[in-house]
Amino acid sequence: MKEGSKKLRLVFLVFIALFIVNLVVPLIGFSSHTQRLWVISSVTIAVLSVLILIKEKLPGKDTIALGLVLAFLVGLIRPFTGVVTFLAFLASMRIMGKADDGVVILRRPYSLSIFLGVGVGLVLGFINL
Repeated sequence: MKEGSKKLRLVFLVFIALFIVNLVVPLIGFSSHTQRLWVISSVTIAVLSVLILIKEKLPGKDTIALGLVLAFLVGLIRPFTGVVTFLAFLASMRIMGKADDGVVILRRPYSLSIFLGVGVGLVLGFINL
């Protein structure tokens, strides 16, 4: 088994353990189990992203700029989630950029990729209302 697969399974098991612990530990204050798990997951994702960025270094300036735009859009509603989005985006793009076969996010023609992404996002966003 590849080293990356082992790490990914470990991260998955950590999230499953956090989910179970969240349901077992009694609530304190006014937050629900869902709210508490959202905060725990966000902090865990942010920490893992920072560790990946420390190990793998930052991606290129274009990727950082795109991450800032996405984080800003998320941060308009939830600033903390915007920060987590920025860190997770940078870490995931760095990992995909270092993949042996590479991962292409936008295929040519770019305008069609953007149009499809925005279109699907609008439909799913409307459904979630």
